[in-house]
Amino acid sequence: MASSSSQCRRTGRLVRNAVDRQAVGYLSSEATIASGGIGTSKCPFNIRAAPGQRIRLSLAAFIGQSRSEDPGAEAAELAGSNTPRPGLCYEVGTVTVAGARPGKSEPLTACGLPADRSSSAPSVLYQSESNNVTVQLYPIPVLQRLAPFVIKYEGTQNPDFLFTFLRYTRVTHVK
Repeated sequence: MASSSSQCRRTGRLVRNAVDRQAVGYLSSEATIASGGIGTSKCPFNIRAAPGQRIRLSLAAFIGQSRSEDPGAEAAELAGSNTPRPGLCYEVGTVTVAGARPGKSEPLTACGLPADRSSSAPSVLYQSESNNVTVQLYPIPVLQRLAPFVIKYEGTQNPDFLFTFLRYTRVTHVK
């Protein structure tokens, strides 16, 4: 976490690489809270993949009780309202394609996952059209009101890039 903090102080963002096709990384609301704001507007995550790749963001975990649940809170009908349930969705941040004009970000919306969800069926939150995106989670007070979540990021092959590459690549046979 110390090197992450120093990178944030130097550059104003934290770079995460998904260049290798096997490269997978994770962004966590708990790590953002523990770091004091790495991943928020103070120091957003910049995720980069290899040229021709896209970046996929998937919800790896969003199951459990919200930290701020209080059964005796204001209204009984609001009790449990921050606890994720299947079909109940929350905006947890934004994602912006590199080079986009300010204000051109898309919301990152996480929906509750069933407790018996198979890990082989990821819940895709975002699929980029480029190989460079910035992910900014909402401020710590917002994250503290939600149940902990984990977002998986990975570089994926862009089928259009592969088709274009193969179309313009001459194949020769050696005899």
